[in-house]
Amino acid sequence: MTDYFGTDYFSCRDRFLDAAGDHVVEFYAHPDLKSEGVGTHVVTIGEGEQLCVVTSGCHGVELPFGSAVQTAALQQLQVPAHMTLILIHALNSYGGYHQRRFTDGNIDLCRNFWTRLPGANAAYQRLATLLNAHPDEAAAADIELASLQAAMGHEFISAIMGGQFSDPKGFSYGGNSPAHARLVLEEILAAHQGRVSECRVLDLHTGVGPHGEPTFVCLQKGKALARARSLCGEGLVAPLADENPGIGSRKLHPAVGHPTEGYERIFAGIPVTSLVLEMGTYPPEETLPLLIAEHRYEYHGLQGTHAARATKAAMWQQHAPEDGHWRDQALAAGLSALQRLTLS
Repeated sequence: MTDYFGTDYFSCRDRFLDAAGDHVVEFYAHPDLKSEGVGTHVVTIGEGEQLCVVTSGCHGVELPFGSAVQTAALQQLQVPAHMTLILIHALNSYGGYHQRRFTDGNIDLCRNFWTRLPGANAAYQRLATLLNAHPDEAAAADIELASLQAAMGHEFISAIMGGQFSDPKGFSYGGNSPAHARLVLEEILAAHQGRVSECRVLDLHTGVGPHGEPTFVCLQKGKALARARSLCGEGLVAPLADENPGIGSRKLHPAVGHPTEGYERIFAGIPVTSLVLEMGTYPPEETLPLLIAEHRYEYHGLQGTHAARATKAAMWQQHAPEDGHWRDQALAAGLSALQRLTLS
């Protein structure tokens, strides 16, 4: 099988651009990285009234999987006449380039699409000092975090990952204004307002769910959730639904400021179905410590150290395991999902 998985931002980008061939490619350079040629690339195929949008790299370090699916789709997928397919590659190009989850400004892009700025995350504030600990003091801080995790249960993960808006240098900061990547996405999609009759979105992520297994997540309710389940099946996880499901023993909490809010706002008045495809890698007890460790290096200005670079490299590998079987499964799952969204 062709190796669609890049080893860094540039190899992901180059694979995508090579696969694009004669298609018109739009480029949105990142203002901080123009000289490096880093930014978001967009390929639009078709002119149908039904819109399908596929994003990769919303969380920068998760870019390889989404990029691989988009690259393979350019080579293998036939877009029906009723569809317009938009492939948005490396939406958070800053995070992809720096092998970070977050954007410039330390913003978690998937917490930045709020309509009104959310209030304080009190649970996060209990943990902030420990999460922001200096790397030299990490061992002691992690012992305290483990104690708090035992006391807080499911609320612990939600406190860290759900989004916070009071600590700009802190973990999972949602931002107090739109991030550059959010503005780019809104500009791309605004060009299709009033032209399309339906919008479907597939955000490609890794890190949630059993290793090597795809999990669909939908942060919608009512008719939108019913449409999502008709596309993805009853196994779809819907944190906003009354049954409040999770994955295995892990309870999923709604994320504040998720891109779903942005999609519904941009395409108000037409049916919007917003889906996240998570490809499972490793359990939180393995992935979260690395995310926190990388954050601490960044928080204390130590991102250029050897230890920080090693942590970033390990995070990249964690979010796109080099195991050939995992990659085959991931690519097949991504292409299958894309076919469901474009053929029905």
